[in-house]
Amino acid sequence: MQNLPKKTIRYAAAVIFLLAVAFCCSYVNVVETFFDSSNSFVFVVYPTFKNTLRHVIHISLVLAWCVSLHARILEKRIRHSLLSVGLLIMLWLLIRVCKWEFVMSYEETIVRYLWYAYYIPIILLPLQGVYIADLVGRPEGYQTPRWMDWLYLPALLLILVVFTNDLHQKVFCFPEGILYFDLVYRHEVLYFVIILWILVLVLWFLVTLLKKNRVPGSRRYLKLPFVILAGFPAVWVIHTMNLFPNDQTLLNCLLIVLLLESQIQMGLIRSNSNYDVLFRQTTIAAQIVDDAYLPHYVSGTAVQADEGLLRLSEEASVRSGDLLLHSKPIAGGRVLWQDNIREINAALEELQETREQLGEFYELKKAEVDLKERKFRAEEKSRLYDRIARRVSPQLAKADAILAQAREHPDQAEALLAQVCVISAYIKRLSNLLLVGEERMEVPAGELESCLRESLDNLRLAHVITWLDSSCRDTLPVPVIAELYTLFETVTERLLDQMTALFLTLETVEGRVSLRMQIGVREAPDEAVIRGLALSGGTVACEVQETDLVIHVRLGEGGEAG
Repeated sequence: MQNLPKKTIRYAAAVIFLLAVAFCCSYVNVVETFFDSSNSFVFVVYPTFKNTLRHVIHISLVLAWCVSLHARILEKRIRHSLLSVGLLIMLWLLIRVCKWEFVMSYEETIVRYLWYAYYIPIILLPLQGVYIADLVGRPEGYQTPRWMDWLYLPALLLILVVFTNDLHQKVFCFPEGILYFDLVYRHEVLYFVIILWILVLVLWFLVTLLKKNRVPGSRRYLKLPFVILAGFPAVWVIHTMNLFPNDQTLLNCLLIVLLLESQIQMGLIRSNSNYDVLFRQTTIAAQIVDDAYLPHYVSGTAVQADEGLLRLSEEASVRSGDLLLHSKPIAGGRVLWQDNIREINAALEELQETREQLGEFYELKKAEVDLKERKFRAEEKSRLYDRIARRVSPQLAKADAILAQAREHPDQAEALLAQVCVISAYIKRLSNLLLVGEERMEVPAGELESCLRESLDNLRLAHVITWLDSSCRDTLPVPVIAELYTLFETVTERLLDQMTALFLTLETVEGRVSLRMQIGVREAPDEAVIRGLALSGGTVACEVQETDLVIHVRLGEGGEAG
């Protein structure tokens, strides 16, 4: 524990001074020094004034202590219990005032019952201490055990026993009669039961608080509560033996306040005392300002900021270099705190550098990928062109040869060019099929119909009568269409010189293909023309009917060609 702050020392000095004034009012008669006994007015007014001043000081100090408890104690239920202690102490002092100042005759019954009323706070005060000790260190919403509420039953029973003492005299016994109760009496067994009740609850209060003590450095002060507790029997002995002038009630109240205040100052009962010191020493960069933005509390780590910047933080957090300023309204002003974002800024700068490096790396990789993509596309195109060229190389060679004949024999150019058109249509359509086949495996069967129609259109240029009957309602693999079209082209090229008519019937249903070619020729076709006609996964049947050649091509279920 640190040394007591100056504010606490000033308060303690003021309390001691006021208690000294009250003591002087009780036991020092300074008026006799300045006035003689013949001045009756002074000797009548002065005792009343000093007694009133003494009681006002005592009750005012207790009231001031209650006000300080209301401001200092954080936990609501502990605060209420401590305030209950303060109210019981004030009740005790008020009963004393009534007994000694407002009752004229000490033989009246009311004086005796005012004496008995002392035991209302005497019995209830330790019980409040038990509740305080139980609540210390508990979380919000904690409920005291139900059995503790039953402690009020023996307390009320003891108070009832005191107030019925006139009937049984088991608390105070009056040997000389009840009229001399204030002069001659002795304590009986129930009085010591009350004393035992008080001692047990007070020790319970102290032991429970000390067991809950978690305040660093407070163990050297653990003897202080027991020293204060020892003051109670000392006061009783001093009062009984009348060793020097004293006020037992006041001393007991003072010891109770000292006992509780010692627990607060030791930190066993948490309070918001010395929060200004804690605020200055905290590692949080914060300050509390009033409505005019004048600082009242500033932590040691807070960086002074411009008032305009502070006002901007009312709307949203404000960034100033490596600091982020926040603000929240509180009663009478605002609390402002600063977050050091130096590490965050450094991390952001590092991330920005990394981002720029990654951006450069990305652009480099993107350029590399684009280059590879262009290279791949070029290679792919070259591969496709080579593949197409290899596939149609016989037709290209044949077309070149026919063109050469056309140049040599201009009179046959029209017929020869018609043949070139037929071959070119095949080259175009087959190349398109090969390109499509790179993207997808199957296309509508109508694509075969389109290939055949374009070839038939070009055959008409060679004065060949053509006709096509087609029914295509399915999809076919691209290799199948290419092979069927190549078979058609092979037959066409072999018979192109003799062909006069060509009738086609095409039907595709659920993967089955049927193609019938009826070819009219000028003379019976040579057997070499139909030799070698075949279809992978299908059948090719040829039939010669005088000057007609009929070819049946069938492709079974699945329609796949190798």
